[in-house]
Amino acid sequence: MNKSKTIIIVLIVALLFSSCSLYFNQEASLNNSSPVSGEAVFHFIDVGQGDCVFIQAENKCILIDAGTEQSGSTVYKYLKSLDVNYIDYFIGTHPHEDHMGGASAVLSSIDVGTIFINGEASSSYFYEKFIDTLIKKDITPKIPDMDCIYEIGQFRLKFLSPKKDFGNENDNSLVFSVQFGEVKALFMGDAERSVEAELLGNKKELDSDILKVGHHASRYASSSAFLNAVSPSVSVIQCGEGNSYGHPHDEALERLEDASSGVFRTDKDKTVILKTDGKTVKKVDGEEFEKTDSSTLEIIYIGNKKSKVFHCEACANLPSDKNRFDFLSREDALNSGYKPCGNCNP
Repeated sequence: MNKSKTIIIVLIVALLFSSCSLYFNQEASLNNSSPVSGEAVFHFIDVGQGDCVFIQAENKCILIDAGTEQSGSTVYKYLKSLDVNYIDYFIGTHPHEDHMGGASAVLSSIDVGTIFINGEASSSYFYEKFIDTLIKKDITPKIPDMDCIYEIGQFRLKFLSPKKDFGNENDNSLVFSVQFGEVKALFMGDAERSVEAELLGNKKELDSDILKVGHHASRYASSSAFLNAVSPSVSVIQCGEGNSYGHPHDEALERLEDASSGVFRTDKDKTVILKTDGKTVKKVDGEEFEKTDSSTLEIIYIGNKKSKVFHCEACANLPSDKNRFDFLSREDALNSGYKPCGNCNP
């Protein structure tokens, strides 16, 4: 049997066995925190132009992505320096090399309990290695249920997206929140404005203390409307120094700096470590971050010169740059004869 068929069969099995019954607490709610003991530590590991986050509290831990193939050994050595011999949850946000390229190197050397993936396959060599590793270790990956709250130790994990196919591998990233006590962290994978617009339909789910910034702070992510809803105390951008994409883009960086009391980026700050007692968020050097009022962020309304329709900047149907006209208020757009988009309802 060739490798691509094996991948498809494994993913079909994953769909059949995907269930939250073993992990779900019906009485749990991300809006109702429960007392916690000790501290949770969030390690935003420097893997160059890629993502990798390790979260640990007491004897439970979660690994989110594993960087590039080249950085797989870096992630493994980092985890071993923390005496990690078992990973409770591994979450592969989407099958791109800068997120899951190092997964095989890590998971072939460290045992793992549950693996969550978004269900999309890839014929890339790194992903075939990842599937090979799962087969050798007799692990069936799971596609998470978007209606479940998964409990692992003192953590509560809720997947928010994708609830539909966005037609884009980045936007189909697993988006989820991890809560420890009263503190919540939101992980955006590589999701951009189409997903943000969808998530804005339930703003209560978005309010978070820590934001893992979407798509390495691309200009097409982290809109003002989205950041107003998240209102993060601290935002972390994972990107590589001098990367060819120009991440983080200035437009996104400016919005993030206006919205957060702390913004860190692994291309300059290297590995970023945050800790929380379930009430406050601090950097390992003791710097504490507080919630900021993001509601004052300037929201730009974007008009389409051809259709005379205007959108919020998180809308999935934004016009091309040449057909774009920016308004500083909704009233300006209406007074200029533009009609509101029926999709984003600005």
